[in-house]
Amino acid sequence: AARKTGVDLSQRQIEAARLRLPDAKFVVAAGEDFDLGGETFDVILVSDTLNLTSPTTTSRDREILKRLELLAKVNAREFTEKLFASGSLLTLKPAPQAITTDCKEYRENGKNFSVAQIEEIGFDQFWKRKDELLAALEIYRAARGYYFSSLLITDVTTQSSLLLVVGDERFVKCIDHPRVEPGIYEMRDVVSRKKQLLPYLTQCLRKTEKGVKG
Repeated sequence: AARKTGVDLSQRQIEAARLRLPDAKFVVAAGEDFDLGGETFDVILVSDTLNLTSPTTTSRDREILKRLELLAKVNAREFTEKLFASGSLLTLKPAPQAITTDCKEYRENGKNFSVAQIEEIGFDQFWKRKDELLAALEIYRAARGYYFSSLLITDVTTQSSLLLVVGDERFVKCIDHPRVEPGIYEMRDVVSRKKQLLPYLTQCLRKTEKGVKG
C-alpha cells in the first residue's frame, strides 16, 4: 500500500486528519519548513481547496488534480466523499470535542469570539445532534467569556453550510442570512471560514457597534 504523509501547522487539523486516515503519518509543522529527512515522494500535493470548491482554488490546482487523478487512477470526487464519510467528526466525537477540533479565536473591535468549522458529507448527522452542539457551543462560549461563538457546518458535496451562533443577542440579530431554527442559519455557497465567513462576521460586529452608539 502507498505510504501517506500529511503536514499542517494546526494541531487540531492534524487530529482531525488522523481520525480520517489512521494509517497515515502526520506531522505538525509549516509545510515550507518541513524536513523531508532524505525521503522521496512520488506525489506532493499542497491543498487548501476543499476538492476545488474553496474560493482559494486556482486554475493551477485544477490542472494538478487532473494529473493526479490519472497518476493515481482515482476519481477525486469519489475519494473526497469516502474521506469525509469515513472520518465524520459528528459521528466519532462527543459534541464538546467536535466543536473545538478546528476552532480559532479572533479579536475585533475589542471583542473576543470564536469561529469553528466542521466539514461533512451532507447534514444528516448534524440534524441528529443539533441541540447538543448548540448547548456545547454555549458552554464553550460562556466559559471563555466570548462575545459570541460560531460553528460552520459545511457540506462538501453541495458547497453550502449551516451556521450555528450563540452569544450577545444584539450581534445575533445582525445576522441576515435565512434562519432555519433559533441559532441556526443557512449559508449558501459559503465554504471558507477565512475568505467568506470571517469577513461577514466582522461586518456584523461593526453593525452591532453602530447600533449601540446610535
